[in-house]
Order: sequence, then C-alpha cells, then structure tokens
Amino acid sequence: MNKFLLTQFLIILLSAPSMAQLMSVNESSLSQAEIEFTPSELKSALNNEIDGLMTKVVKWRHHFHQYPELGNREFETSKYIAQILRDLGLEVNTGIAYTGITAYIRGDNPGPLIALRADIDALPVTEMTNLPYA
Repeated sequence: MNKFLLTQFLIILLSAPSMAQLMSVNESSLSQAEIEFTPSELKSALNNEIDGLMTKVVKWRHHFHQYPELGNREFETSKYIAQILRDLGLEVNTGIAYTGITAYIRGDNPGPLIALRADIDALPVTEMTNLPYA
C-alpha cells in the first residue's frame, strides 16, 4: 500500500475527532505549551500514529478484498465499516439506500461542515494475483 496515500488518509481520519474536540475547547484556557508543536514534533507524532495504525488499516483493506460485494449488495461490508466507525466512537447510521452508511463527528460549536464520500462496492473481476486476501 502506498504509504504517502495512507498517510494523507490517516491524517484526515485522525484529525477529524481531534479537531472536533479542539474546536470545543476555549483556546484561552490552554497554556502555550499545550498548543505549540514544532514541525518536527508534529511530524514525529503523526508518524508514530501512522505506524501504529498501519497494521489495522492494511487488515481492513485485506478484508475488503477477501470479501468483495457487488453494488447494492454490500451488506457485510456495510456492517464491517459501521463497526469500525463505532469503534472510533462515531455516531453511525446504517441502511441508507439499503447498504449506505453515514457517520458524524460533532463539535460543540457551529461552523463549517466537511463531507467525505466513498464507494464500497467491488467490481466483478477475476483476481490474478494469488495473494491470500484476493
């Protein structure tokens, strides 16, 4: 898996709950030490988080490839994704247009909204890789 793409994805995924929490904190109540990071400290912290999650994310990818489901039939895939999102502490709604899922990260303050969308269906292809999860 491309580590750069995984890094970008995980930065978004990891920062979303943290940003929701930070947006609800009154910045004046934090000391300077609590909100300042050097670029190298931030990079190091992100790399540690990414390395810690790499195994889990690769496991998810292997699962999706091992158990593919065609469009409008992604019932097990939806259950799997919904559980991952619940385990992350998100509010999850399922059964949207049969197999769709929504998850919400709410902050305490009003403000901009970000929406992410992804397809979860498999394509009807024959795998030729001989990989154990294909």
